[in-house]
Amino acid sequence: MSQPTRHLYTIPSDVPFLERLAEGILERAGGLTPELARMLVLLPTRRACRTLRDTFLRLSDGAPVLLPRLQPLGDVDQDELDLRLAGLYGVEGLTSVPPAIESSKRLFLLMGLIEKWNGDLSPDQSLQLAKSLAVLLDQVHTEDLDYTKLAQLVPETLSEHWQLTLKFLTIITEAWPLILEHEQQIDPADRRNRLRKLMAQSWQDHPPSTPVIAAGSTGSIPSTAALLDVVSRMEQGAVILPGLDLELDETSWQSLEDTHPQATMRSLLTRFESNRSNVKIWGREPTPATPRRLLGRALMQPADTVQLWTQYDDAQKRELQQSLSDISLIEADTPAEEALAIAVLMRETLETPGATASLITPDRTLARRVCSALRQWDVLVDDSAGTALPATEAGQLAKMVLDCALEDFTPLSVLNLLRHPFNKIANDPALISLFDRMLCRGSRPRSGIAGLKERAAMLSPPRPEIDALLDQLGATFAPLTNLHKTHLPSDFSKAAALVCETIAGGRDFLWVREDGEALSSVLRDFISYAENLQPMTMAAFSGLLAQMMAPCSIRPSYGGHSRLTILGQLEARMVSSDLMILGSLNENSWPAEPQHDPWMSRPMRKEFGLPSPERSIGLSAHDFVQALSQKRVALTRSLKSGGVQTVPSRWLQRFSTLRIAAGLEMDTEPVCLEWARHLYRPDSDPVPASCPEPRPATADRPTGLSATWIEKWLKNPYQVYASKILRLRLLDLIDQESDASDRGSFIHDVLQEFIEQTRDRLPADPQSLLFKIAEQKIAEQNLDSAAWQYWKPRLDRALAWVAAHEKEWRESAMPYLVEATGTHAFTLPDGSTFTLTAKADRIDRLKAGGVAIIDYKTGSPPSKARMKSGEACQLPLEGVLMRKGGYGEILPVTLLSHWKISGGSEAGLVQDTDPLKDGDMIQSAEDGLLKLADQYRQPDMPYKATAPSGNRLYDDEKAMAHLARTAEWSSIDSDDEEGGESE
Repeated sequence: MSQPTRHLYTIPSDVPFLERLAEGILERAGGLTPELARMLVLLPTRRACRTLRDTFLRLSDGAPVLLPRLQPLGDVDQDELDLRLAGLYGVEGLTSVPPAIESSKRLFLLMGLIEKWNGDLSPDQSLQLAKSLAVLLDQVHTEDLDYTKLAQLVPETLSEHWQLTLKFLTIITEAWPLILEHEQQIDPADRRNRLRKLMAQSWQDHPPSTPVIAAGSTGSIPSTAALLDVVSRMEQGAVILPGLDLELDETSWQSLEDTHPQATMRSLLTRFESNRSNVKIWGREPTPATPRRLLGRALMQPADTVQLWTQYDDAQKRELQQSLSDISLIEADTPAEEALAIAVLMRETLETPGATASLITPDRTLARRVCSALRQWDVLVDDSAGTALPATEAGQLAKMVLDCALEDFTPLSVLNLLRHPFNKIANDPALISLFDRMLCRGSRPRSGIAGLKERAAMLSPPRPEIDALLDQLGATFAPLTNLHKTHLPSDFSKAAALVCETIAGGRDFLWVREDGEALSSVLRDFISYAENLQPMTMAAFSGLLAQMMAPCSIRPSYGGHSRLTILGQLEARMVSSDLMILGSLNENSWPAEPQHDPWMSRPMRKEFGLPSPERSIGLSAHDFVQALSQKRVALTRSLKSGGVQTVPSRWLQRFSTLRIAAGLEMDTEPVCLEWARHLYRPDSDPVPASCPEPRPATADRPTGLSATWIEKWLKNPYQVYASKILRLRLLDLIDQESDASDRGSFIHDVLQEFIEQTRDRLPADPQSLLFKIAEQKIAEQNLDSAAWQYWKPRLDRALAWVAAHEKEWRESAMPYLVEATGTHAFTLPDGSTFTLTAKADRIDRLKAGGVAIIDYKTGSPPSKARMKSGEACQLPLEGVLMRKGGYGEILPVTLLSHWKISGGSEAGLVQDTDPLKDGDMIQSAEDGLLKLADQYRQPDMPYKATAPSGNRLYDDEKAMAHLARTAEWSSIDSDDEEGGESE
């Protein structure tokens, strides 16, 4: 029996596919004739249909023309099929294919089945399993398989794990078909298969009288291959394979593996019981093969015949060398540099009138970076993959709303929401800035709107506008905050939608935008399809919403640049440009690493009938070869990503090996990379900043400082200049965690209250009183952050030490002043005055006579050597004030004492200093103060910056170092002969 005549064609990889396809169709139709409109052209993707339409218009020079019907293979026209089936098979044909179930509905129904199977799983785990089951369902339907062979894949005696897996898979083998029957719907992949089969059957029984051309598909899907089989046998049918290699040697052809770009087309020809000799070139007589075709064949040479690389004759080597003339390899240092180099290439293309460029990459981050880099030249290019819904303004609004409710209105979560561009409840930027400065800075207030109101009530003067804003926030979030701890996801969805709508100023703004419409669709799916799920927490709902939004993309509307495109691998199929840029050619990016199958091992997949994971690599390799065969090609990759060395794509590795084996030369440092590196490079080497030495006018210099600031003055005069003359203030961080200064202030407050209550005598149990005061202070200040809870055990040990030490100390001393502020004005030699102030933590009268000045430290106290040298002068200066009557009366100072209250391994420590031993320390401090104040009254005395020293710096020291640009000049200061002093 003779084989039926098949109409099989190919368009070589080095020929623009859609342009040659359009030319061949016009040739068959006899030009721009009505016959053209009678044809049906099947293409793999919607983008291919749009591009072919534009190609026809270009070939017609813009003249009006009736185009063929263009239809993507994945979307068989249901209306057309229904009419055809009704005419051929009667009314039964109209209802032969049930509608497809919504993808979100399917996931939620599967989640419900999973929860019934195992109620201990979290909603997030259930959704992950549901997604995995949905993938398996689609694979089984796509490959036209059934589940009868599952139980036989592994003998019962060999794998307990597989038996458990089989029990779980009864969800889709037994329970899921019953649900579909009840819903009178089928899986989307099943529906696509059935439609293709029905169309193939109808065409086989009653071949259409009009030409049908299927172009660009490799037939990797069985139902598509069956349809192509029918089309190839039609009298007016034609199947056009993309880039079938008719010149590959037979040995290599027979040894193709799944990772080879020709593997799927070889499988299709085997299904057709045909071979390459039956395949013709589509369109006009073929031109001689370009060298690029040989390069693609050589790069993908199967492992069994790769030795042919060493057998190329001189003519072949010259041809391969010629093929590299319009290929550039760009190996950038980082992904950011790679994106900038690509942007330079695309911008350069625009200098040639009519020239086009396309970036093909699976890396969406690279695509976004290229788009951003092109904007500096006012070139707007859209990424065909679109923007993920979570990255859009509507998606971010939904996340911020749920974050506010989940975090119980922490200042940062509220501030983020107020700064969202959709926010209409606080349109005044000044009000938002005021909210930031007054309520968000410093330690976190009490949780909830009530905590923010408590902090607002402490503002002086009162800010009624902030009170009104907080009231409005509370009313806006009521639909969410009024829900119970656990609720149905549909209730959370309704509440979140209402809050988002109110914040955005109404439904007329939020839901009419593209991203708002997509968000509305996701929330609507929760309301419509998630009723079968168990009640969950708001945190669980937030996680589910994030997962459901993640795969949603907002495709760009038309309006991007007409000559530049950024495409994914699927969108780029059959697209041609003057410059093709293949980006992110690193392993696991292009090609992507095959996904792990959680249900079956590789041998099991093979026995069951599923394709090997490597088939996706073969399809990706086909895309690579097709793009590599274009006129001008740039291959790009980054040498590092995230600071980690990357591995070049396996095809680039083959490229390098081929060049070595054939002795080929190639420029791997293209000029565009150098341009990119020079783009932001300054014309000259930067000049480091010099050490600042401001000399303000005498009238602007401070006429008084506290003892604490005297120490800072000695350590870094520039800090006094910035804070006291320029009046710069370091803002606290938002939601700032407590630090050593907060803990020190807390200890001071507790001890102040304790001394006030025990001034006359100690109670029998001072430790209990201290603990009681501390608990009250903690409750008043709402110190419930993680840092405070971590510090609580140290606090208990510290207070226990204070109680024990107070018993001993009170035997020789009694409290006199607590947290007392002293002041005294000194007269300087020029007649001006300088006022010293100091707040003493504690001054006690000693029974032996005189007073002791005590300073509490939660960190390490200054050494006695630093006190004697004058560097640590706070306590000596407080002694100066005591001698001058600055604290009310003049009393002799006989002891300066630091009490270290840390609660660490050494809970407390007392460090006493005799101010009269080895000289009068207090008099030395007074003399040094007067000398320092007199020096800085001189107009030429600079407030010079000094580099901070020590391993642990306070925040204000770090801020001053940043302000003074210390990192630029401190490293060269030691080499500067005139500026070598460090103090």
